[in-house]
Amino acid sequence: MTTRSVAIFLPRRRGVVCAAVAAAICTSLFRPLEAQVGSDKAAKWQHAVLTHVAGSADEELTRIAGWSQPDVVDALRQVNLTTPGDAGFVRRALVLHTDIAALRRRPEGYDLPRAAGSTYLVDDGLGVGLSHGTFHWDIGREIIARLLSTRLNPRSLGDLFNDRDKVIVQKGIAHAGPELEMARTWFRTTAALLQSWGEYPELNLQVKAARQIVGADAVLLLYEGTTHQTFAGDAMRSFVVEQQLQTVAPTPSEERMTAEALFRAALKLDASLSEARIRLGHVLGDRGRHTEAAKELHTVLQSPITPYLDYYASLLLGREEQALGHRNDARSAFERARGLYPHAQSPYLGLSQIAMAEGDRVGARALLSEAIQPLPDSQRQDPWWNIDRVHEPSAEVLLTRMRQEFSK
Repeated sequence: MTTRSVAIFLPRRRGVVCAAVAAAICTSLFRPLEAQVGSDKAAKWQHAVLTHVAGSADEELTRIAGWSQPDVVDALRQVNLTTPGDAGFVRRALVLHTDIAALRRRPEGYDLPRAAGSTYLVDDGLGVGLSHGTFHWDIGREIIARLLSTRLNPRSLGDLFNDRDKVIVQKGIAHAGPELEMARTWFRTTAALLQSWGEYPELNLQVKAARQIVGADAVLLLYEGTTHQTFAGDAMRSFVVEQQLQTVAPTPSEERMTAEALFRAALKLDASLSEARIRLGHVLGDRGRHTEAAKELHTVLQSPITPYLDYYASLLLGREEQALGHRNDARSAFERARGLYPHAQSPYLGLSQIAMAEGDRVGARALLSEAIQPLPDSQRQDPWWNIDRVHEPSAEVLLTRMRQEFSK
């Protein structure tokens, strides 16, 4: 099985506990701007926005990717983003900076000028090194905040703009209409990307900014709940223990309680959001509330859902029915999951457990042998392995859609 790395951004702030990790104490690396850049930077930035081909590492992307944070900030200062009719330009600006981050991201970090802070790389619960984040997510948040005249709580670019330019805190939603939907699309897409990469604290900043700008959003609540669900898991708890953060990090029980509340909030906003219901069932099962979990999973499996979500729900239902002592129902659920992804290992493991519980050791051994038979990775694909990072639709699908929509 391919190992996975989790990139945990630890913003270096004096005496502040990072919300996503709930434990990393850091000191500030932000500095006020000391140098102004040439006045032609704004013109070059505007040209790059208008000519960049979405999804490509073209010359314009390469040029802006090489700029420092002060360069980009200064260019952005000189451009009025609130002029009526400029929504198309803003969409293209968001694509440019999203592409810079997405196309310049590497397993060890970003191939970009360093941003303030460090990235702690975690592999299967163990810290394996440090890297750095990118300020281009800050730029995207700032572009949207300025377009909507929203006052955004800074970690963003607040420390980088002077008092005249600084964006400060305001409650509520700034605007309605197409601009708000554009902001919602960008936040959903980039949050899905960050979750797929395991950049949880940057994801935390995204969902907090989105809440200020677009208000409560069911999909973003789903992503936020998934983060808490992940931090309750064994791999992240191992990291917490390794870093001796147990005294300040939430317990697994607290993380699951928060995840449950977020999934319920998402369903209150959008009862048709099937993934939120599946993940609610997952968390309820993890909390030992198997009857409630099975009820939620039965409900979602009665509605049309994608094969990916069907597989996820069926696996969980098998687990819950097994916990309730309903072996035949558990077997049916695992068989359903196996039919959706015939070469995935997880359904075979569930069926093997049932066979063992029924005293069929030969059958259990045969199922395990089938689960571990050598196959190419492309055939052995098991969605369960990345269930803490992948949503439906996936980050890749959302990014493709956004690029197409925002480039019109």
